Amino acid sequence: MRHTNIDWSTGAMMCSLTRKVYKQPQKTQIDTGKKGLQHLAFLKQLWVGQECNPLCSSVFICGSNGFYELMGLKICRFVFCVFFMSCLMGGVGHTTEVVLLYTGNTQGFLEVCGCSENQLGGVARRAALVRDLRHKHPQAVLLDAGGLFAGDTILDQLRCAIHLDAMRAMKYDVAHVDVGAFQFGTPFLKTMRDTTKVPFINANIRVGGDAFVPAFRVVLRDGIRMGVVGVGGDLPVADVVSMGMKRQTKRAADLQILDAIEAVQTAIEKMGDVDMVVVLSDLDRETERDLVRAVAQVDVIISTRSNEMVVELDQALILGTQPQGKAVGYARLNVANGQIVAHRVLFSFVTENMGEDLAVKKMVDGFYAQVAESETLQMTHTPRFVGADLEKQVLDGHNGYMGAEACAGCHEKEYADWQATPHAHAFQRLLQQQKHVQPDCVPCHTTGFGFETGFRIGRDHESLTNVQCEVCHGPGGQHVRRPEKRNIRHTPTPDLCQQCHDADQTPDFVAHFPDMLAEITHHGQGQKKPSLQTALDQNQYGKPLVELFVMADCPYGIRAENALVPLLRQMGDQIDLKLYFIADEVGVDDVVAASGDIRRTPGCSGTATGTGRFRSLHGDAEVNESIRQLVIGHLYPEKMWDYILCRNAAGDDWRTCAVKLGLDVAQIEAMATGDMGATLFSDNIRRANLLGIQASPTVRVNGQEVEAFFDPMALAQAICASDSTVEVCAQLPLCRTDEDCAVLGKVGQCIHANTPQAKCEVHEPVAFRVTVLNDSTCVVCETYPFVRSTLALFPLAQFETVDVASAEGQALQKWYGLDRVPSFVLDAAFAKTARFEQFQRTVTPVGDGFVPDMRMTAVAKTLSGVEAKGIDVFLDLAH
Repeated sequence: MRHTNIDWSTGAMMCSLTRKVYKQPQKTQIDTGKKGLQHLAFLKQLWVGQECNPLCSSVFICGSNGFYELMGLKICRFVFCVFFMSCLMGGVGHTTEVVLLYTGNTQGFLEVCGCSENQLGGVARRAALVRDLRHKHPQAVLLDAGGLFAGDTILDQLRCAIHLDAMRAMKYDVAHVDVGAFQFGTPFLKTMRDTTKVPFINANIRVGGDAFVPAFRVVLRDGIRMGVVGVGGDLPVADVVSMGMKRQTKRAADLQILDAIEAVQTAIEKMGDVDMVVVLSDLDRETERDLVRAVAQVDVIISTRSNEMVVELDQALILGTQPQGKAVGYARLNVANGQIVAHRVLFSFVTENMGEDLAVKKMVDGFYAQVAESETLQMTHTPRFVGADLEKQVLDGHNGYMGAEACAGCHEKEYADWQATPHAHAFQRLLQQQKHVQPDCVPCHTTGFGFETGFRIGRDHESLTNVQCEVCHGPGGQHVRRPEKRNIRHTPTPDLCQQCHDADQTPDFVAHFPDMLAEITHHGQGQKKPSLQTALDQNQYGKPLVELFVMADCPYGIRAENALVPLLRQMGDQIDLKLYFIADEVGVDDVVAASGDIRRTPGCSGTATGTGRFRSLHGDAEVNESIRQLVIGHLYPEKMWDYILCRNAAGDDWRTCAVKLGLDVAQIEAMATGDMGATLFSDNIRRANLLGIQASPTVRVNGQEVEAFFDPMALAQAICASDSTVEVCAQLPLCRTDEDCAVLGKVGQCIHANTPQAKCEVHEPVAFRVTVLNDSTCVVCETYPFVRSTLALFPLAQFETVDVASAEGQALQKWYGLDRVPSFVLDAAFAKTARFEQFQRTVTPVGDGFVPDMRMTAVAKTLSGVEAKGIDVFLDLAH
């Protein structure tokens, strides 16, 4: 079949002009300008294409080419004309519109992670879009050009199987299987062919010498017979795609690829009489051009290796596709007498504001459920950053991931900086989108996923959620044991960042990298999560607002209620005490402004479960009890806490507590199981969801999360610092330990601790140098405990490591009489620190410095030829 290049505007104009001729039989002159028609056949096609049927009339079609005489007719200056009688058009049929919907290079992609705005794709969204387009065009033909599969693990196999099930649900008319489809092996593809029933084709691949699927299929639409044939070649050597997946780059041993052009010619010969030929192609562009030139019958090529919307080449249209199902190609072709006389092509992008097909969404959710239950599937994803030196050490078993909390001990200000960055809340975005079990998304929202010591789906690894220090600076197992510059990565490079900020997730990365880096660079000015005292000092509520977030059946939440509530109730109306529950409501997609901080105390957190409208960690029973507590608070506000404390002691026997307190059991049960109870609970859990609070218990004071979960005296002490008129305050010391006086970057001391005269004194820190003598060959010579504890007490201590085998190390050993490693020497400035008197007895003055007593440091190795002081028996773990 052939088509003539006519744009829609020209066609519409000529049809309109021809209708004028229908009403006005005399000769009519028409100026078509630069798009002037050049021969009679063209105009004939135009009329057919626009379904015009004028009467026998003389018509001039004129162009601005000068004064000519054609067919014996003189025409006006600057025009050339073609004279004909419209009755020559007799016997020509009307046009038929053929609509093609098509995809290609989908790579088994199921769903976007939602980690950035305006992400395209998602198979459930695609299904909804296809459904809508088919509603508009019931005769549309749905095609896939190939590139169906990607990846190289059993997880990728499962993803591809789900993707094919979704294609079956969308009722694809034809799908091309290319060489990449065999990357999981012929048996797997055979199973997919036989179970999913997706109508596969391919004309030039042989498996063991035989065709694996039909070479072509003929699709009939509105009287048009469309022959569809599929061909492909070897994949490019570096066909790497986003999200860590790649298509196969080597041909399997049992595959034979025939010449594509010959295969298409043979397939067309066997099709019989067809009105148009469509080629589904996984070929490179040059081969596609050769195919168009060699096979005159080809009308349309749909290509997986180009995202260019449409290219007109000779008589054919070459239509590109968007990878990973980001768009559905949409081509409207006007066909008449075996020719395409007009076309309109566009991409219908699969945007995030589209709805989802529920049946296909259920398939995707089933994929997540299988992954959540299978540790094997969870661990098959290829880790990120595997080429970096520190990450190689993890694979070799010589390093590991520790979590940001391990870094906080020595890098308090940097840790506080990190908490204020989007990286610190990255996992919350997955929880919002319910993608926290999606292995394609998890690697870039957690720390160390895919490594043995890193984050794992389905496990309680809160310490490794979010993009923590070790993502940028490398796994810190060695650095934690021996905090030295040589075993940590100082500054991330752009290529490291692009492991996650790739072309799909951050298309403008190069332009914005300096700004992005500045956002996460440590300035040492970050805000540490405030103590209770700090939070209350910043009170904007007139009186302390204390919010307690719990799960009704969480043992840690119950413990917090039992510990804190009696004291808080004693303070009466001088505080504002609120109770909120942690749960989810099905179908409600709240915007979460989460803190996502790493928890330092025990608590309940995890995936919510249940069968009804609401979900909670401990299921329906916990939901029901939470609603009962809110109903009691609504009906009997003065008795709510009495009931909660009674029920905490009685367990599930809530009725006994209700009767004991004189509550109406029937009324409570009726309201709790009705609309009123559901409304109360829906309103209540919104607070936790909006704040992104997932862990029970969580305590917030005056809008800021604080760390007094089970210690009522700590809570009372901080409240009293804000309002000493509360009666209980007269019985409390102002501070009990130095920790109560802690100020970020300062030295806080509690003077006369835990007495009525207790008070806080805050001093500026003094810098001093700590020289560490160590043995680089000693695996167990760890220094972290001493370094961390020293920095906690002396924020400006500066550490420098010297190897015992170096000349400087030998001199250091001799000068200070060091007999073991690791050893530490504090310079003379240590005597000027605020805590010197407190720790003076734990150090020995030597020359111009101080050496900590052996009780202060662990001995890992004694130095040869030196008699170690104070050691009777020593087991050398280094050998």
